Amino acid sequence: MNLANKFLSLFGIKLIRTKRIKASNKIITTIIGGFELQINKGSLLPSFLEQFIHYESTLPRLSNFINRTNPQFEIIDVGAYIGDTAALVRQKIENKIYSIEADPFFYQMLINNAKKIGNIVPIQAYLGSGNTDQTNHMNLLGDSHNPYNKNGIVNNKIQTKTLDSIMDVDIATKNIGLLKIDTDGYDFEIINGAKKLLQKTTPILYIEFDKKLLVDRKVNGIEELAKLKDNYGPLMVYDNYGHFLLSSNLENIQLIEQLYKYIGFKNCPIYYFDLILFPKNKPEIFNSFSLEETEYFSKIKE
Repeated sequence: MNLANKFLSLFGIKLIRTKRIKASNKIITTIIGGFELQINKGSLLPSFLEQFIHYESTLPRLSNFINRTNPQFEIIDVGAYIGDTAALVRQKIENKIYSIEADPFFYQMLINNAKKIGNIVPIQAYLGSGNTDQTNHMNLLGDSHNPYNKNGIVNNKIQTKTLDSIMDVDIATKNIGLLKIDTDGYDFEIINGAKKLLQKTTPILYIEFDKKLLVDRKVNGIEELAKLKDNYGPLMVYDNYGHFLLSSNLENIQLIEQLYKYIGFKNCPIYYFDLILFPKNKPEIFNSFSLEETEYFSKIKE
């Protein structure tokens, strides 16, 4: 471990051993974003937040940035888990957050936590590219933040809904400034069910880009990203620890494809990327935030 850390430190990466804890349906409490929240015992989230200081830190900064020019904007948080993202964002802004979680076990904790966080609209729904009935595998007690992965313990018949249908027909009147999706490989299916929302409001997109999970879902992440080029262009790439890596553009899909191949290597030190996609017709938003992020990380000494 020490030798590996010495080598990886040249690239700003540090390996930290984490203790594997068996997931449980027991509910405990933990402090996130200054709030005492309910969480399932065995969740790795508290450990990640403690060990990796930038983990889940980008969305609060991004939300605060958007709020400066659009104070009344609202956030959609898909894969809300217990409300951890909402709690961290609430440290910066008071804006309304639509927190969407599918798993009934996590959703009950989300409801309880939302009362403490405030201005949260909890919604229980399985989101997809269409309004359909399908058989899915639910991971009720796993380390994942949602039940979408296939390593679960319950084989259940579910009804999926589109994000467009959840947010109702009058999307154009909503002031959705940020859409965050973290659903273990289902992100693009949910995006494909939000075409009206993306066209009418064009929120900043914050999504997980995990090659392994996408391949498991038989989804080509590069092709799906390319479909967004009508409305989106500039983007920012973060590693799974929350460090800002680089800026690019959907027009430079070759660079994104190279990154996609990189995280496919066995024992790759970066497991997945988080992507922020900005509306192509508002480049000034991207330019300002990317500059702020560059300055923010240049001042940090770890």
